[in-house]
This record gives sequence, structure tokens and C-alpha cells, in this order.
Amino acid sequence: MAVPTFAVRRDDVRDAVVLALTGALDAFGATDLDAAVDAGITPGHELVLDPRELELLAAGGVRALLRAVEPADRAGVARMLVGDAQDARLVIDRLVIDRLGIDGRLPLAA
Repeated sequence: MAVPTFAVRRDDVRDAVVLALTGALDAFGATDLDAAVDAGITPGHELVLDPRELELLAAGGVRALLRAVEPADRAGVARMLVGDAQDARLVIDRLVIDRLGIDGRLPLAA
């Protein structure tokens, strides 16, 4: 089975920049996420990372999500990681995030 390609789709919605993440977020997709976050940081706008369409979140992807928080913090941009609490993939990802002890650094919203 081929690993799905990682992609980021940007949507500007009211006072937010929404980055919808699709495919497989691993170490190979991390640079694309870094670039999208840097481009998405807009003063006065919230930065929203939406992983609901991810098919795979690998350890390299978790590290990329953690890195994404840093430039937003430095720029004073509010950010959040959204997901559907009923989605089994998010439940698994949330368990991983909880076990790594990084849940306070990666806010999850249902």
C-alpha cells in the first residue's frame, strides 16, 4: 500500500487562517508544514491547524506540529489544533500526544 502524499490546503475564514492537513504527515511532509505555518502567520488572525483529513500521523509529524506552535507563539498569534472527537483516528492521535506528555503544547479542540 502506498503512503498518501502530504498536502496543506489554506483557507482564510473571517479572522482565522485554517490549514487543512491531508495525507500522511511524517518527517518528509514536515518541511511543507513548516512553510505553510510560516506563510499562514498573520497578525490579528488565529492560526488553525485542522488534521481531520490526515490518514497518518507519524512521530516526525508530531514533531512538526510541535514546531508549528513556536513561530505562532513568537508572533503572538493565537493557534489551535482542531479535530473531531468522534473520529477514531484523532482518538488514537490524542492517546499518542497524551503519552508523549505534549498535550499542553498542542491544544486540541473538538
